[in-house]
Amino acid sequence: MKLIRKVMMSGVLCLSIALVGCQNKTEALTSSVTIKDKASFKPMNETIDYKEDYVYEYLGLKFSLSQNIKEAMNNKSLVMLDSQSALNEKLRYAFLSFNKVSRKQQDAVVQNMNEYMEWEKNLERSGTIGMYKKGMSEKEITELTQCTYHKKIGISHDGQYSYYISYQNDAFKRELEQCHIEIIDRLEENDNGFVLKEKKDLENTEVFND
Repeated sequence: MKLIRKVMMSGVLCLSIALVGCQNKTEALTSSVTIKDKASFKPMNETIDYKEDYVYEYLGLKFSLSQNIKEAMNNKSLVMLDSQSALNEKLRYAFLSFNKVSRKQQDAVVQNMNEYMEWEKNLERSGTIGMYKKGMSEKEITELTQCTYHKKIGISHDGQYSYYISYQNDAFKRELEQCHIEIIDRLEENDNGFVLKEKKDLENTEVFND
């Protein structure tokens, strides 16, 4: 079970990674990762837990997963992670990613955040569900998501963001299309700009029941 996160910068740890593209630029991103007091930890313990429904009000997204994705997450061969643009800028994107995990990666123990970043970098990306600032090109989305193909599934109610599923092959496209994805009213991000948390109260306790 994922613990309530100990965090930096009002709730998140900011990670900077190099994304290879035509501009060879570095994209600063934010990811919700538990910061451990102890010297080592298992990255698998920091992935997003499987459950029946996910409600991300700051993203304007509510979704449930396909049966095959559920089973893969339950048997730990697929993990869900999250990512958003840097907190010191207007929100440009945020997405949830699905990543294949080898047995070695399942058992890995890392000593610090640099090793965690290396672990995450070496996962095999299968697909993503995400929102992107209006006007962002598919080329930019490819660089961010590490996925080759994209399908637009809607726009935010305020018209400022577009929603896409992204994938590496038709097989995972079919899995994403079998997910029940609903675009809901998007709450304006709070002062720290962090949007990768679900429908929770201000004390960060439990997800509310509908």
